[in-house]
Amino acid sequence: MARAKLRLRALRKKERAARESLGETAYWLVNRGEPVHPEIVAGAERVRAARERVRAQEQEIDRIGAETTPSPQPPEPIVGPEPMDKAWAEMDSQSHIRG
Repeated sequence: MARAKLRLRALRKKERAARESLGETAYWLVNRGEPVHPEIVAGAERVRAARERVRAQEQEIDRIGAETTPSPQPPEPIVGPEPMDKAWAEMDSQSHIRG
């Protein structure tokens, strides 16, 4: 039974691929201006419209990403003495206090 269901799944996948291939061929024929049935032309128009909506949504996502992605900031400049210089300065100031 399980083997038969796996085989059925594989056959359905091949059928879906064949339908997609047929659709791509029909779409290609319409774009080339070949004479085809009006229903195929209408289907090709729906595909074009859907592709335009996909492109517009992709552009919107890119725009949102550009607005929300912070620009890399340069590192903060080091201000003041280096840590060891500061430590030496403190030791020098304390030596004056003692003496």
